[in-house]
Amino acid sequence: STMNYSPLSRAGEKVIALVKEISGEQELISMEDIFPFMDAMQKIFPQWVFGVCPFHHPESRYVSSNCEQVLGYTRDEIRALFPLGVITYVHEDDQDNVRACLSFLHDYLKDKSAEEYYTLRIVLQFRFRNKSGNFLVVQDEKASLKLQNSTFVYYSILKDVTEETTFTGVRVDIYRQDA
Repeated sequence: STMNYSPLSRAGEKVIALVKEISGEQELISMEDIFPFMDAMQKIFPQWVFGVCPFHHPESRYVSSNCEQVLGYTRDEIRALFPLGVITYVHEDDQDNVRACLSFLHDYLKDKSAEEYYTLRIVLQFRFRNKSGNFLVVQDEKASLKLQNSTFVYYSILKDVTEETTFTGVRVDIYRQDA
C-alpha cells in the first residue's frame, strides 16, 4: 500500500526488503543459521542493530555485535534485559506509551497467521537512554523471515535516528508489504 512514508521509514523498508531477498538466496534451515546470517547483515547495514524477537523466540537471545556502537550497550548487557527489561532504558515519559503500543501490537497480531505477519512491517519510535545517559530517538522495525522448512523467525532492526528526525511522541505504524 502507498502511504505517506517518511524517508526514515523508507530506509528501514529497504533494509528489510534486502534482508528478505538475501535470505531467500541462503540455505537458512534453522535458528542456528539465522545468527551468522544476521551477523553478515549488520556488516552490510552497520547503523542498524539486528535482534531476534525475545517474545517469539525466548530461547534465542541474539543481538548483533554493533549494538554497542549504535545503542551504547554491549550484546551481553542488552541480552540480559530480555524480554521486558529494555523498557527500563526507555525515557520515563515514554514508558507507558511504549507499553500501550506493545499491548496494541500483541492484540493486533494475536489473530494473524505467520504468513500474514510475513507481509507486515511494524515501525516503533521512542526515546532510549544510552549508556552515557543521553536519550536517542530509536526506530525499531519488526519483521519476519521464512526459513526453508517454512517456519518463521521474528526479528527487529533498530537504528538511532536522533539526527534524522524530530521526536513528536511514541508512535507505532504498521505497513503491509507484498510478500
